[in-house]
Amino acid sequence: MRVIDTHCDALYKLQAGKGKYTFQDAEELDVNFERLIEAKMLLQGFAIFLDECVPVEHKWKKAVEQVNIFKQHVLHKGGVIHHVKKWRDLENFPEEKIGAVLTLEGIEPIGRDLDKLTQLLDAGVLSVGLTWNNANLAADGIMEERGAGLT
Repeated sequence: MRVIDTHCDALYKLQAGKGKYTFQDAEELDVNFERLIEAKMLLQGFAIFLDECVPVEHKWKKAVEQVNIFKQHVLHKGGVIHHVKKWRDLENFPEEKIGAVLTLEGIEPIGRDLDKLTQLLDAGVLSVGLTWNNANLAADGIMEERGAGLT
């Protein structure tokens, strides 16, 4: 049986590691290339996640850096890991391939600029979570006491 996992923080950890880790086999990553092979993955979701301490003016740049890490360090594995850009691509997905999908965990990087959302969708983001733990322009997160929901 092939497995689908819709979330991992490998991009964030690779970014924070500043070259200290490789996607190939870094023990510090919950998901790495060797673990994907061992688990017989069909699809792995790679979250674009930004720590809440990243200043607002740097969030977009940090998100784009994670997209680039995905392209440069996750997708280069001899064609084994394939960037899934449309859900229907999984219908007849080859047994020897592992699908990789980008997700966005909280809309903070796009702020009020919907062109940035379009750029992320064009880069292959297939899933967008409105919030993480804290409130943003779209909704309250689980850590917000006010319970305003969608904003």
